[in-house]
This record gives sequence, C-alpha cells and structure tokens, in this order.
Amino acid sequence: MHEVTVVIGNIIVFDKTNKEVLRTEAFRDRPNEWAYVQHLGKIQWVSLNEVALFNKDNKLIRKISLMNI
Repeated sequence: MHEVTVVIGNIIVFDKTNKEVLRTEAFRDRPNEWAYVQHLGKIQWVSLNEVALFNKDNKLIRKISLMNI
C-alpha cells in the first residue's frame, strides 16, 4: 500500500505537433482536495511567450516563460 503525502500540480506545454516542450511545477500541497483545489482556476496565455495559472479568485499562482526553449 502506498500513502500519498503530497499533490504536485504541473503546467505542461505542448507545441502544435503535440510534442511536450515544457513541464514545470505550478504548486505543491497536501493530498486533500480541500487543500489543493484553491490553486485551480484557469490557465491563460498572458503574452505570446508566457502562460500563467490563476486560482479561482484570479490570483496568479505561477507564470512561466517560453523564451528560452
């Protein structure tokens, strides 16, 4: 039996050919839905080279740049 000790949310970006070009950790929290659901809202392109994860209150959780890929 395995015990889950942490939930990790990743942002994964794919190119137009469905090839993964970036995977980065967006958040880390307890393995309880009430703990990590606060991080989930929307993923939005904020510029041509940046994508961001916002929570349900529209607070920025994580922004990543694709400039150096």
